[in-house]
Amino acid sequence: MSASEFEALQKLLDRAVLDGERWREAGDRLADYLGGAGTIFLPEEIEDQGPWLVHSASLSELVAAIFEGEWHLRSYRRHAIPIIKQRGYATDLDIADDETIRREPFYQELLVPRGFGYFVGLNIQVGHQAWIASVERELGAPVPDRQLFDRVQRILPSLTASARASFALGRKRLESWGDLLADQGRGLFLVDFRGRVIDRNAASELFLGDGLALNDRRICLPDPHADQAFKQLLASACAVVPDGHLPSPVFWRDGNCTQLVADVVRLKPNLRFFYSQEAAIVVIRAVGSSRLELPELLKRRARLTEAEIRLAVALFEGHSLTEYAAAVGNTIGTVRQQLKAIFKKTKTSRQGELLTWMRKLQASSGA
Repeated sequence: MSASEFEALQKLLDRAVLDGERWREAGDRLADYLGGAGTIFLPEEIEDQGPWLVHSASLSELVAAIFEGEWHLRSYRRHAIPIIKQRGYATDLDIADDETIRREPFYQELLVPRGFGYFVGLNIQVGHQAWIASVERELGAPVPDRQLFDRVQRILPSLTASARASFALGRKRLESWGDLLADQGRGLFLVDFRGRVIDRNAASELFLGDGLALNDRRICLPDPHADQAFKQLLASACAVVPDGHLPSPVFWRDGNCTQLVADVVRLKPNLRFFYSQEAAIVVIRAVGSSRLELPELLKRRARLTEAEIRLAVALFEGHSLTEYAAAVGNTIGTVRQQLKAIFKKTKTSRQGELLTWMRKLQASSGA
């Protein structure tokens, strides 16, 4: 690859920092640079692997075969991970001789029939997780040599820097979106391609319990019919290949007869970076004509006693602990004990945090 071609690859990696859709193209260009047929971006953790992984179109058949045949669970190349993490890269030659390659089903049953031979795996550390840019080379391609390794070492810094920068910027965008929805009293759940919750905002806590549950990181609704409809909605949103419009939002009532609605938003392709596990965002909110007052909300959501409700409302209205204690004829010590009980029931630890929680509670009910 000439100097101008190398520069073009670096510019493409720079664009991939802001646009997740560019990582597939970057993988194609990386494969060209290293004499490969295509690139698959693989996380080290097996449970995070699936057909949704960003990969070159030329490797689509191989990727489908890997996961249909569960080859990712018995990949011989996992022996190369320690080398990749220590040195920055590895090839099949680091873990297997010719006899091993002729004997191992991973090579003879998966790779060879599809025309693939040696790979080059490049280490990419993204956040706390290790990823591998797996460049697949065609069967019969030259054996990896010093010239190839020089190219790997030349491109690794740019590849790593782009991945880290895009990760930092991508997280900030999702956090900003979460903060916006939290201010609107909506519970927000980020889910992966299997429909598992991987993150959620503070407002989501208001809906857990009577409204919905998290079982093994999966959202479950109390109403069986609504739960089935929600699972279909979520499956459609998390599909690797989306098929048209999403099903309608799902409505149900919680244990306090408050009507709730769940909707799902697919993440746009430009937000799906190669390292992104996020597939969609589930948004839960309260609907209906009922407008509950704050004392009733505190009673239903947090199971506060009447005395605790009076204290919480007084703080919400701007009174201090001393003022409240004098008004109700209690000692400051008694009031502080009541506040500790409120903190425990609302899962907060400071007055400012409690006030924020109550504002979100009020917003989520439409009050």
